[in-house]
Amino acid sequence: MTGRSKQQSLEELESALTAADDAYEKAEAAFLTAVRAYGDRDALRQASRAVADAAHRCNEIAYKCFHIATGERRSELDLLTEGTELLSDLWFDVANAYRE
Repeated sequence: MTGRSKQQSLEELESALTAADDAYEKAEAAFLTAVRAYGDRDALRQASRAVADAAHRCNEIAYKCFHIATGERRSELDLLTEGTELLSDLWFDVANAYRE
């Protein structure tokens, strides 16, 4: 893989990461709307699962970016992946709590 195609792949992945982050924000907003509306347990379970799935997707793409990035951007993505991994785990815990 040439440096150019590697960079192009990183740019494409970062674009996908931005889209995944937007989807996460929408899912999180929908969950908060369900909480404010005193949604029933099933509605909250579904909404929290959607957030967990969106957070997982962000984490997955962030790690892909991290593995091909270099230099300062790699360091930035290392910090980002630490956060996205924790966030993903948290939302799966929330979603699983609504299953019980």
